[in-house]
Amino acid sequence: MYMSGIDLSSNKLIGEIPHQIGNLTMLHSLNFSHNNLTGPIPSEISNLKGN
Repeated sequence: MYMSGIDLSSNKLIGEIPHQIGNLTMLHSLNFSHNNLTGPIPSEISNLKGN
């Protein structure tokens, strides 16, 4: 399955960004802005290469 982007902005999300987000390697854009996320950005996020 191909997904070009995920916009999760302004969804009142709390907690940490799950490391599994790195499995979406073909993702072109990812937006978590305007939420209440805590903790570090997972290193797996570097797997998001896109084309």
